[in-house]
Amino acid sequence: MCTDIYSKKDMSYWRDLDAENREYAKEIGLPYVPNQDDTEKDFDEPPTIVNYFFHETVKK
Repeated sequence: MCTDIYSKKDMSYWRDLDAENREYAKEIGLPYVPNQDDTEKDFDEPPTIVNYFFHETVKK
């Protein structure tokens, strides 16, 4: 349940979302990073999928 995120500090939703995003990025052949915007790339490199919704406490 969505309210468990706040009332019980249940991070399973964020972990599941992260796993889905990782799988999607892998399927389409793009790099994926959680909560990171300091990646610098050359203009002709493919884009990186960034999950800004990934909660900081879940990140290793």
